[in-house]
Amino acid sequence: MFLSNYINQLLQVENTWCSGERLYIDGQLQDENVGLGFSKVRLTGELKDGKQALDYIILEIMKRLSV
Repeated sequence: MFLSNYINQLLQVENTWCSGERLYIDGQLQDENVGLGFSKVRLTGELKDGKQALDYIILEIMKRLSV
């Protein structure tokens, strides 16, 4: 799990082998990628100030398998 604070909003990224990747902003699910993949994953979300959108966020996660 990865946590960060950006413009007073909590960003949380979960990455598991079984459930894939999920992006939460302030506890609300914004995007998810379900399935087993071994390449790049892109998650997007919307940063808000009340009901107004402030900005959009794009996260790219590179997956690697080491043996």
